[in-house]
Amino acid sequence: MSESPGKYELHANVSIEFLRKHADKGASWAMRSLALLHLKGSFVGASQQDGRMLLHVAARSSDRVAGWLLAIFYRTGQYGFERNEELSSSWRERTDKRIRSDAFLLYCHPSYQERTILRYERWKHYWENH
Repeated sequence: MSESPGKYELHANVSIEFLRKHADKGASWAMRSLALLHLKGSFVGASQQDGRMLLHVAARSSDRVAGWLLAIFYRTGQYGFERNEELSSSWRERTDKRIRSDAFLLYCHPSYQERTILRYERWKHYWENH
């Protein structure tokens, strides 16, 4: 007898499939969201290599948030990205030439990174308890 998946697993699978469907159609927001799930290792089969690739594709598709995340991750060396100030600066400049350096530093603040990544944790908690 097979064990049926819990409510969280069903919703997580549906959400991941939803993101994959839209990412396959070229939606940069879906690529970015799926990339973050891959980088965090939030589902079975997640791979940091796939996450890095998806984040690059999203950033090249004019997703400003993906570009900023690349700049942050190259600056901090998180999620398997090599620490590289040149690439960080390059992505920051490509993302938005009008951005002020203090706004970028505020965006790079660890509390923002945590909020971005913990959104998934809140979503998971919600489905586990409803």
